[in-house]
Amino acid sequence: MEASNFPYDVTDVESQVSNEIFKATKPLPLVYVGPKRYIFPEMYKEWGPQFYNMEIRPDDIFLVGFPRSGTTLCQEIIWLLNNNLDYKKAKSIPVGERVPLMDFSLVAFGGETFKNNNSPVLQKLEPYVHKLRTAPSPRFIKSHLPLSLLPPKLLDNNKVVYIARDPRDAAVSLYHLMELKYLKQGTSFKEFWNNFIAGRCVVCPVQSHIREGWEKRNNPNLLFLSYNELTRDFPSTLKRMATFFNKEYTNDQIDELCGHLSFDNFKNNESVNRSSTYHKLGYVNNENPFIRKGKAGGWREYFDDEMTKEADRWISEHFTDIDLGIDPK
Repeated sequence: MEASNFPYDVTDVESQVSNEIFKATKPLPLVYVGPKRYIFPEMYKEWGPQFYNMEIRPDDIFLVGFPRSGTTLCQEIIWLLNNNLDYKKAKSIPVGERVPLMDFSLVAFGGETFKNNNSPVLQKLEPYVHKLRTAPSPRFIKSHLPLSLLPPKLLDNNKVVYIARDPRDAAVSLYHLMELKYLKQGTSFKEFWNNFIAGRCVVCPVQSHIREGWEKRNNPNLLFLSYNELTRDFPSTLKRMATFFNKEYTNDQIDELCGHLSFDNFKNNESVNRSSTYHKLGYVNNENPFIRKGKAGGWREYFDDEMTKEADRWISEHFTDIDLGIDPK
């Protein structure tokens, strides 16, 4: 796809910033994208225009959210609600194939590290954005890109679910996902958090990402959800999601779906927990699984008093008008 079809400037991130973000022996080359200066691996130069200009179909359903915001849970929900709660089929096909992350190669691996890797696992996963071109309809598509970097006419006709999570919880979860693969051994969460709120982390700034979703909340084709809301009241949120997709399910069916999605069942469901794939890629291990705790407010276990006060100020500055369903206690 020609760069002329892409409206945003893409510039290289300074090497010292890249070194600070990853604190690794060989930091990934990074780029800033657009006026909000979203950070992505430098392969965005190649992939970004393809995502922005991808051909969408009227019956495509998109799931969008910042990494570690409950998107895996929403993948399962969205697919089941739109496939007559076919649990048998859902368990037989990995959720990453039923609802592929189209920018997987970009946000999960980044740059030449991914492009030149001969791992059979990577070779199988890399072409998802290309596979979508010939995938049968309806297509269910997940993305960690902000709305502004997705096809500009997406909300004209397509259903989009945007899931947002308390950034403190998202940061904790992202830290654990990155620490084995990308962070220098011994990097503290406090160091990571300071970079995170400064926008010096992949897919950040998170406040801009979430605000883009929030500002479209009144569009009838977008459903804005908070992870806290979803996990606090599964039945009501699932009914709301079903209505959004023009689906009707009985209370008993919703209760059954709640059981299927309960944390213990979800964590042990091989079609969603991705343990095999992510173990092979070195992102997780037995002590640090892909699906960790699945609860809201877990950030409190990682923040000292100073960090908590600083985080309160940061949340107040950027999210006062955004309903993240955060429990004030």
